Amino acid sequence: MKTRLNTRILEILEWPAIEEKLVSLCASDAGKRLVSRLRPVPFNRISLQMKKITGLRGLIERGAPPVLAGIADISSYTALASKGGVLPAEDLLVIRNFTAASGRIRSYLGTHKEEFPQLSDEHDRIDPLPELTRTLASAITDDGQLNEEKYPVLKKIKNEIFSARQEIEKRISKIIHSPDNEKIIQEKTWTTSNGRYVILVKSGMRNKLNGNMHDMSASGATVYFEPGELTGLNNNIIMLERELVLEIQKILAELSSEVAENSSLLDSNQRVLTYFDFICAAARLSIA
Repeated sequence: MKTRLNTRILEILEWPAIEEKLVSLCASDAGKRLVSRLRPVPFNRISLQMKKITGLRGLIERGAPPVLAGIADISSYTALASKGGVLPAEDLLVIRNFTAASGRIRSYLGTHKEEFPQLSDEHDRIDPLPELTRTLASAITDDGQLNEEKYPVLKKIKNEIFSARQEIEKRISKIIHSPDNEKIIQEKTWTTSNGRYVILVKSGMRNKLNGNMHDMSASGATVYFEPGELTGLNNNIIMLERELVLEIQKILAELSSEVAENSSLLDSNQRVLTYFDFICAAARLSIA
């Protein structure tokens, strides 16, 4: 009976319509989910919350709104890192932007702390995480890649792969355009099979070249053939690519470990910033 009564009261108050407007004004998905869980609370809590909303309304109206970009639900990322998981660079970018938002919003609240002391609780509960913020800011680029300026070994390996590919493509060009191979080559082009450079050779002529067959076309007329002189070059490229993957995983593991060390503070910041997103939405709704 109590649940039905509460639901009826919410309908009379047009709570679903208010909730819909608040959701549309939240900057983050985490804030939107918080709004969907809102229910009326005791007067003493509402009184303080209204003071926070009123303070933010005043700041927004006079042209000093907070920048909410970067607020996100990072709980699944911190949970994975805490269990020893390795976060991909795109997830670390989300955390990078979140830590930047934490510091920025804390600074914003600090600037207006004396004027609006009712917002001091949010200011005091946000940890700016300066070391993690600096680490992620220098490690992850804006497009979610590892920063090769910070990790020059990645650039070195990529340059070696590029040079190796140029060399093998130069060799292939000579093979497929050689007059000696005119009757052997099916098409004057190349492709890759399982990461290895191969040329297209007529099935009946595959024994005319030294090397290994890797695949065959559906018709059986063409084989994907690796000439012997390409084997060492192919092996080198594969080795370099594996080296690159291992180096990337090593860096991501180190960064994920730092996230894990700060997971409890990150989760605490998320709760504060999610609530702050909500009261900012409420302030904008109040203005509207």
